[in-house]
Amino acid sequence: MISILITFLIYFTNLFIPDVPVDVAVPTSVAIRREYNFSFIEKLSPDQIEVMNQIIDLNLEHEQELIQLSFCESSLSPNEIGINQSAQHYSEDRGLFQINDYFHPDVSDECAFDIKCSARWTNKMIEDGNGNQWTCWNKLKLFN
Repeated sequence: MISILITFLIYFTNLFIPDVPVDVAVPTSVAIRREYNFSFIEKLSPDQIEVMNQIIDLNLEHEQELIQLSFCESSLSPNEIGINQSAQHYSEDRGLFQINDYFHPDVSDECAFDIKCSARWTNKMIEDGNGNQWTCWNKLKLFN
């Protein structure tokens, strides 16, 4: 009688519980590749951490400043667009570092929205002493 009951329970359970493949990938938390003591780190989403890791992987001289600047400018969102409209001109701040298309027409949209290209360009701007062009640079008190 018990074996019939067990067989019935197994059969009945299989009707309502779908088969789940054993090799299903279980999402894990994304780790930051370097230790930083930024106040915002604990609030980052996995997507933001991945963007931060892509900046870290470039091994640029001003990595720490790039991470802080991109968090302040776009919340580590490489697709961010900021619209500026004044009596003088209309412009867009593009990408992770909010590179303005009016003041920096030399930076294509493709580069501005690309994490690696925009990080390299911004790193060069910082190396050349032009970090203060970003409002967040002054807000965060980042200095060369």
